[in-house]
Amino acid sequence: MRTVTALLALALVLPAAAQKGPLKGLSVRAGLFQGFEFDGFNPARIKLRGPSLGVDFPLSEQAYTGSKQSLSLTGVFAGAQQSGSDSDADVYRLMLTNRNRIKGLGVYVIAGYGYGEARPRGGTDFGDRKQWIRQYGVGKMLSKFDTLGDFTGAYGDLAKGIAPFVEVSYIDGGRPFRGWQFELGVRF
Repeated sequence: MRTVTALLALALVLPAAAQKGPLKGLSVRAGLFQGFEFDGFNPARIKLRGPSLGVDFPLSEQAYTGSKQSLSLTGVFAGAQQSGSDSDADVYRLMLTNRNRIKGLGVYVIAGYGYGEARPRGGTDFGDRKQWIRQYGVGKMLSKFDTLGDFTGAYGDLAKGIAPFVEVSYIDGGRPFRGWQFELGVRF
């Protein structure tokens, strides 16, 4: 639970810090992970599915190629949206991620490599897993908000320059990590 609280705190505090200084270009993501079924100990068949939260810290950007590199932290909280006999686990990923724009199509491709850790919860049992994982995906920047119209107040400056995006990725690695990630996010 402390990890969930820490990720939520990062998602709320970092955007304000990202408006200026070294965190400019920070991204905050939220979505859904849909894993593939695999054999566990109890229950015998496990399928991890649940909400995810992530933060991308910018590392470098090459304007001439449209490529951006970031350090990406993601937490998946499988079974958090349901009660009962579903599969419960926490999955954490730390990845170096490259997003490379495809000129003329308005989309970018995603490639990542990093380390994952999966921890079962409740009655789910597949043993803790730690291993190297990969990410492949596509994303699209949505419209950039430059003005807020009549909206003013404490959050007026925060919302300027926010660039929303959508991403779909395939996560490849060991059994608890394998699956599809659907995310919406904002880049500052």
